[in-house]
Amino acid sequence: MLRQLLLVRHAKSSWENPLLDDRDRPLNDRGRRVSLGMGKHLNHLQLEPDLVISSPALRAWQTALLVSSAFEKSVDIHLNDSLYDCHTNEWWKQVQLLPDECSRILMVGHNPELHQFIAEISDFLIPKYPTCALALFDVESSQWQHVKRSDFHLKEVMLPKKMGL
Repeated sequence: MLRQLLLVRHAKSSWENPLLDDRDRPLNDRGRRVSLGMGKHLNHLQLEPDLVISSPALRAWQTALLVSSAFEKSVDIHLNDSLYDCHTNEWWKQVQLLPDECSRILMVGHNPELHQFIAEISDFLIPKYPTCALALFDVESSQWQHVKRSDFHLKEVMLPKKMGL
């Protein structure tokens, strides 16, 4: 069974208030605009996920909400504490815990860990994985819990600036 995994780095956050805890930093105007644009692009490509899982950091959650708001159908968004400040081994664990009834899942996280995970499963090496970038993987596995590196096939990397967002 072919599955798809969409991995998104949160959009550009605001540093307007330096006293805010890192988890509480919101998106800035550009981050909100780009998140909505990425959602519209995914909707246009008919890549609406069955489920969205996001880090609980405000900027990640807002990215997930805005991307999802552009979809034609309503999508559940689950916050997952494990996606905040985690290492690649935790990304593996979280992917293997994904529900099998969902064949296309979008996950929103943070750098540098997300970038490292993407490099680990794809050999996709770019010096920087910018804010609101999205990596789309086809995943050849009948169950998420059994996925391994060779099951991931990088289909596309969507970079907001190259998309005109």
